[in-house]
Amino acid sequence: MAIETFAADITAAKAFLAAGGTCGLKPSGRKDVGGILSERPAAAAGTFTTNKVKAAPVLVCQEVLAALRERGGRARGIVFNSGNANASTGEDGLRNARLMQTLFAEGPGGSSSVEPWQVFVASTGVIGVQLPMDKLAAGIESLHPTATAGQAAVEAMMTTDTVPKTAGARFSLPLAQTSGASGNPGATAVTVAGMAKGAAMIAPHMATMLAFIGTGVARGTGNAPPVGIGAEHGCLGQVGAGDGAGNLPRVVLTRGTFDPHLEELAGALTVARHGLS
Repeated sequence: MAIETFAADITAAKAFLAAGGTCGLKPSGRKDVGGILSERPAAAAGTFTTNKVKAAPVLVCQEVLAALRERGGRARGIVFNSGNANASTGEDGLRNARLMQTLFAEGPGGSSSVEPWQVFVASTGVIGVQLPMDKLAAGIESLHPTATAGQAAVEAMMTTDTVPKTAGARFSLPLAQTSGASGNPGATAVTVAGMAKGAAMIAPHMATMLAFIGTGVARGTGNAPPVGIGAEHGCLGQVGAGDGAGNLPRVVLTRGTFDPHLEELAGALTVARHGLS
């Protein structure tokens, strides 16, 4: 099986929409708020920092995964900001991270029937300062995810990065095996695509890197981790830089149900992760 690499952000994966905007969190005036919306429910998995001190968004992301398992549900989106890490912010920080879930679910996700417990949260930037929720609330509510706004979303997650970080990989499978059709009328492309931020922010084990990956292929039913995502020493985890801070997850959202070709999916995920590292 041949895996093709190509330049793409997460919107290259079918039915993933994105948005990015500005709400005044950065003195520079650059984009600082964004979101990703899965038009259809998606299985989810995540790898998080191993630091004992975890920022509020990481704790909320772990709450989301637990809720998905308990409810047998699927994820619908990710809301994020840059310019403020919401780290070392105590109970107020947790409340603000959960409020971000609600704002995204009721705003950009409202027309898609998104629930707060289906939304992951990520923040990056200054540590120890509470989020200005009046600004952030207006920013989240102003987001309008589309299939063409991936670049704006990538820019909204950048802090110390000098260039946007995106990557895509795809491979072909017989159409009958992916659609359930009889016979073999052709082939369909399976796309794995993602985006990331973090310069000198990866080791040890996803310390302060933020990465989102989407694909239209899932590992069976439910929310079992897609192949490759649970490996803490994968491509991203091996980049030898970082300061061990308590922020930022790597989240994979997968759509569909497909078991027979896990090896191909694992290969494409590895290629995409390598491209983001």
